[in-house]
Amino acid sequence: MKKLQTLLTRRKLLISMAQAGAGLGVLGLLEIAAKSKWVDALLNPKPVGKWPDFHFKDISRRAGIAVTHKKMYLDPKFAPIMPMMASLGAAVAAADYNNDGFVDVFVTSSERNGPCHLFRNNGDGTFTDVAVPAGVADLNREGGVTDVV
Repeated sequence: MKKLQTLLTRRKLLISMAQAGAGLGVLGLLEIAAKSKWVDALLNPKPVGKWPDFHFKDISRRAGIAVTHKKMYLDPKFAPIMPMMASLGAAVAAADYNNDGFVDVFVTSSERNGPCHLFRNNGDGTFTDVAVPAGVADLNREGGVTDVV
């Protein structure tokens, strides 16, 4: 009985210590918030004179990554869900596949028998499609990987 009572006492002590630690953490955060005045800035934002002056520019062709996503076509009875279905196969992944220190880009397509693209980063702001030599261009071919999955 005494052993059970000791365990419960230790448990209560640990719970109390955890609660006290969490409470001190919250108090510390509140003090930081009060000193930095970030709560005031969040609750009373100052109006911005104008929006930042920037714009996006399409440089995909110049960089060598001009790919247009092509959707799949199914039986017309699937027309109500085609927008969702057409987007399911679309994907882009960015990683350094060849360990040269530059981020490369892999692009899939939803189009049946449509090619995939693996763009190797040339390190100068341009990319080269190396999907065929890398063996990943035909992943959407009928009887290929997508049919197995």
